[in-house]
Amino acid sequence: MRCNIRKKSFDKGIKQDNRGSALITTLIVMALLVILATSILAVSTMNLRTKMMDYKIKANFYSNEGFLNDIYNGIGQEATVCFEKAYTDVLREINTKDALGNPLYPTEESAYQEFCRRFILNLQHSFPASNLTAVMETLNRYATKYQVDASGNQAATNPVMVIGLDGINAVDCADASQKEFIFEKLVVVYNDYRLSGEATGYQTAITTDIVVKMPYVSFFDTPDYMADYALIANKGIYFHQGGNRNVTGNVYAGIAPDAPKDSAGCEKDINGGIQVSGTDVTINGQYIVSKGDINVRKGTLTVENNHDTDACNVWAESIRTTEGLTRYDASEYAEIVIAGNTYVANDLELNSYNSNVTLSGSFYGYNNGVYATKENSVLGTTVRHTESSAIIVNEKNAKLDLTDLDTLFISGLAYIDMKEGKEHNTGESLALQTNQFMYLVPTEFLETSNPVPVSEAPDIDVNHVAIHVSPGWFAEGYLDDTVKAVAKKVTTAEGMELYYFYLNFKAGMERKYAQEILNVTQEMVDAANDSEKLQLKWKLDLKNALQEKALQAGYQAIEINQDADCRVYGLGAITQLNEDHHLFAVELPDGGDNVGTGIGTDYVTLLGQPLGYRYQHLYYYLDPQEQYALTSQKIAAPAVSSEEMTTLPVSRYVDMTAIGANNPTGTASVSSGGTGYETDDEYATVIVNSSYTVPGGTDFKGIILATGDVTIQNNANVEGLVIANGKIYLEGNGTITASRAIVQAIVEEEIKTEQAKTKEETHNKNYACHYLKTYQSKAVHTGMSTEARQENSTDYANYIQYRNWKKGGN
Repeated sequence: MRCNIRKKSFDKGIKQDNRGSALITTLIVMALLVILATSILAVSTMNLRTKMMDYKIKANFYSNEGFLNDIYNGIGQEATVCFEKAYTDVLREINTKDALGNPLYPTEESAYQEFCRRFILNLQHSFPASNLTAVMETLNRYATKYQVDASGNQAATNPVMVIGLDGINAVDCADASQKEFIFEKLVVVYNDYRLSGEATGYQTAITTDIVVKMPYVSFFDTPDYMADYALIANKGIYFHQGGNRNVTGNVYAGIAPDAPKDSAGCEKDINGGIQVSGTDVTINGQYIVSKGDINVRKGTLTVENNHDTDACNVWAESIRTTEGLTRYDASEYAEIVIAGNTYVANDLELNSYNSNVTLSGSFYGYNNGVYATKENSVLGTTVRHTESSAIIVNEKNAKLDLTDLDTLFISGLAYIDMKEGKEHNTGESLALQTNQFMYLVPTEFLETSNPVPVSEAPDIDVNHVAIHVSPGWFAEGYLDDTVKAVAKKVTTAEGMELYYFYLNFKAGMERKYAQEILNVTQEMVDAANDSEKLQLKWKLDLKNALQEKALQAGYQAIEINQDADCRVYGLGAITQLNEDHHLFAVELPDGGDNVGTGIGTDYVTLLGQPLGYRYQHLYYYLDPQEQYALTSQKIAAPAVSSEEMTTLPVSRYVDMTAIGANNPTGTASVSSGGTGYETDDEYATVIVNSSYTVPGGTDFKGIILATGDVTIQNNANVEGLVIANGKIYLEGNGTITASRAIVQAIVEEEIKTEQAKTKEETHNKNYACHYLKTYQSKAVHTGMSTEARQENSTDYANYIQYRNWKKGGN
């Protein structure tokens, strides 16, 4: 049997079906979506975590800043305690005196400086720099979030903490008289913890300094300059009749236009100022201001400041030791000692036999012809020496000790006073009288002697003397090309008239001439060649002759300690004479400044006018204008009328015309004598439209206002304030002490009484508050002052601040 076998065809038998492919595609897409969603979720989670971290950091930072504010407030509260203690302690001592009977705080400034000192000490006690660990613990405990354990120690999971403090220092600030108390590089951190106590790892840090500045506070009722003065005399102050007189406080002495013959035995031609005659005077103050000259004859004047040696300032027209009544008498002497800053508009002169002048600190003779201080319209005279400043030693047995000066500034030139005719300038800013011989024409250049009796030279042309200068003479080029010499007529004490022939120099060359002669030495002569030796020998012979004259005159010394870095500035030569009578000129800087003022090279020229105007502000207003100290800024001259010239500064502070219109008769006897208003058993007010005398042997505490003179007799002591529209005479022994505290106590009691009244006509015209202009507006019935007053601030936010604040820390 035959079988037919067939092959099945699979190609045609396979069934075509695509339903599974859609599932695969879906799965792939879903996988992609899952991946994408996972990525987005991861990114979102990361972003959320970043935002949470940023939030945590910001929260930590704000918490840390809050912690820092807690520390700031804690320091502020402690500083307030230190502030109040310092203020209370100083205020309690305002009326206290030292062992010598002087006020502990004679001025507003001295009280404030003591407050600053005690405030710093109190802060140092609260925050000792020697134990920074304890200070950091104290600062930690100021934080509201600071945690402690059961034993009172810092908790292990403390969120806030001070981790760094480089130091605590009291350092000088911009005002060198003050200090700042600084917490240096204080580092505070904030650590974040979960409720479980587990640290999250988030931490922020801040680094900063916290600075406690010195707040201004006032201890006296008025900031006016007047209340720091012990004596204000519109026409001068006269110390006389022997004894010892001590003054504590500032002093002002005006000038007397009438210039009468002085009955007190002082120099006869004085015009007010401060006059010391036959007595020993010590003034301890911050400002001693004489609108006129300060003259000392047969007595001593010592000026100083026991509280601050740098704060003593003497301002005067000129300062002189004056000739005694019996010239060259061994008992004659005059001594001046000034420890501080001395500002002289014109000259310092040693005119008295046995003169002894000692200066320490600084000396400024600042008038260089640009500024002249003496009001000639008031005095009715023109004085040549007011045109420039110099120091001149005129008398025998004189000593000028400048070894303790750190600055010597003399902007003018000495001159030879011919008594008749025009004075003759020398080449020196500091000169010996005997040095004038170097300016005489050498006799070999003349056809006559020098000097020569007038009778022997009747036909001389005094303004144009013919001289025959030797060819090649070193100073030939220094002389005026037309007029090489002039003649000056001098009348001797015996009545003989003489002509002196003086070299006539080109402008400024007399200074070079003097410098060359004074500084030549034998060594220079020995080392010179033949052509130079003759000229140097001529200079040396003249210098030796000058030294011999100085020795014969008995000049002891003029010494400047340049080894101690004394800065010396002068327009001309500065003559020095040491104890061995070696004469030479101190070398001056070449046009130089600088003394830290930035004035420029022409220091001597530029300083004159600003200092002169400061002097005017002082003697018109008692305003020292300290912001212009030693600068060339164009300080304005005070606008003063001719009438005010004779009434200021008294008229600025006291209504003397009202005293004249309401002459008080007094309702109670004053303990020191006279009439006036007695405030209580201790203090008194005397207001008189006339002169007034404090009797000898009495103690007066209070205020004296007199339209005339005030005389304080021997052994009378005064504490408070004395203002005279005329002169003040101080006789013999006794003390005068300024006291803001007394002035304040008197006026406050007067104002309290006045404010209780209801009608103006009931005002007590014996009250000082009606005449002291500072208090007039406070004495009215409303009790309101028309002048804004600076209030003391006890808010620590006004004087504590952050400095060098930054994020991060160690």
